[in-house]
Amino acid sequence: MCILYTSRIAYRGADRLDTTVKSGAGLGKLLAPTWELVGGVKRHETCDRDARWLKYTSLTYEQYTDSYYALLRQRYQVDAALFVKLVQRERLVICCYCAAGGAFCHRHLAVDILSKIAVHHGLPLICGGELPIG
Repeated sequence: MCILYTSRIAYRGADRLDTTVKSGAGLGKLLAPTWELVGGVKRHETCDRDARWLKYTSLTYEQYTDSYYALLRQRYQVDAALFVKLVQRERLVICCYCAAGGAFCHRHLAVDILSKIAVHHGLPLICGGELPIG
């Protein structure tokens, strides 16, 4: 049975999976958004006040969610076994840079997707919520 948690990037447990576009590697890249998604939602959040995000097309949270789900569906079609491998772990902590308890974060979307994959494959999974960094 997999127990699936989320946490901030500073979490350092052995079960940590960095799912950021910036520093994610290995299986973490599987759940990482693209720079276009991150930049688009950052541009939307900052209302064009932060020059770093101006090169991206603004995305609402709904647009980001739809695009992120489509991205992960595409990646799942390419190699479903990698997603199954994640939900077969005993414990998995999905990490990114977003603040804990934040209203919007891709790690919560990833939990939703992995939960559905586990159900589809008949694999037991429990969502354990947010873990503190310390």
